[in-house]
Amino acid sequence: MHRIINTTALLVFVWLVLDTLRVQDMLLNFLLAGEIPLTRTALSPSMMIAIMSVATSAVLFELLARRITIIRQRRDYIIGLITKRDWLVKRTTNRT
Repeated sequence: MHRIINTTALLVFVWLVLDTLRVQDMLLNFLLAGEIPLTRTALSPSMMIAIMSVATSAVLFELLARRITIIRQRRDYIIGLITKRDWLVKRTTNRT
């Protein structure tokens, strides 16, 4: 119970600090207008397209890699079950 209370208090504290620093506004300005946080410098639209393309590609690659890993784990588990079942059948039939 103490762990839940501590985690909740930490999340509220972090949320208040980020709200005070206006991190949401800075992130939104960066994504929509290309304004670099804590400066008045703006990136060109072509640079923002390049940054967004790289970020999107990285996220999609990560999701695809995790999906492939999950599929491999499931396949290996199923193959393991099948081979174990075959081994058990052979073992019981060879005892006679």
